[in-house]
Amino acid sequence: MALVSVSREEGSWGGDVARGLAERLGYRLLDRKALLAEAEAYGGISPSAPELDEKRPGFWERLDQERRRYNLLLRTVVYTVALGDNVVFLGRGTGMLLSDVEHTLRVLVTCPVPLRVARIMERGAGGRPGPMTREQAEEIVRRADRDRAGYVRYLFQADWLDPLHHSIVLNTAVIEVPAAIDLLAEMIASEAYDATPASRQRLEQLARASQEEAARLIGSRR
Repeated sequence: MALVSVSREEGSWGGDVARGLAERLGYRLLDRKALLAEAEAYGGISPSAPELDEKRPGFWERLDQERRRYNLLLRTVVYTVALGDNVVFLGRGTGMLLSDVEHTLRVLVTCPVPLRVARIMERGAGGRPGPMTREQAEEIVRRADRDRAGYVRYLFQADWLDPLHHSIVLNTAVIEVPAAIDLLAEMIASEAYDATPASRQRLEQLARASQEEAARLIGSRR
């Protein structure tokens, strides 16, 4: 079976795509809330960690041991959950973590800035309901774009909008959310992203290494 990661620009409705696809396929959705719950098995992640909101920590924050711990727990949770197959991962750079796992469909959902601003003016974003002013919506888009770019550079030293990091790029100004879900479901149904012995073995190696490192970290904190 397949794994899916969804990266999205704010206002592209990529979250709707991820949630709709998970519901269509009967897959589990690993979003912020589910990530926090899974991390409890390894001592938990602070809900205030900047990385959970896809932000790069400040300079002094990066010197904190908690940053290393977050990076490790993110890897451990993603790889461990992925072992169960049938998962849609939403955001937090999970597509980068799964780049070596060939049965991952890595999706980038994008949209031109003017349309993203118009959508956010109407519906809101980032936990803030609409309607809102154009200035407010533009600030949300600028900040989200900056934060996500910084987050991915910080964790993975990569440009998150580079299409080479994704299996498919969907522009929701051209393809609406229901059609995007249909397309991705068809890609999964094609079996092109079914696990192979080699890709499964690679995932198991990544999961085992991160689990062992997490166990050492937990042991050192006791």
